[in-house]
Amino acid sequence: MTTKNDTRTATLDEIEKRAERGELLPRRAGKQPELPPEFWREARSIAEKERKTAISLRIDAETAEFFRSEGRGHLTRMANVLKAYARARKAGR
Repeated sequence: MTTKNDTRTATLDEIEKRAERGELLPRRAGKQPELPPEFWREARSIAEKERKTAISLRIDAETAEFFRSEGRGHLTRMANVLKAYARARKAGR
């Protein structure tokens, strides 16, 4: 399987083998229900665009493997753990 710009290509044989191993996500069943207008009137955006700072961080192999073992997004999870720690310290916990 080849990965380029997060677009993946695979042969039909590779896709069938991944399906047999349970590695593919199930398709959504049917059309999703529409949300009523009341939902959108009360909806609030919770996603905030935060300014990010690039750093270089050396960590032990055990910690790196732990976060990588959870799959894609390990750097985001590590950042979230650090953020939670910092907020807890600021709150005096």
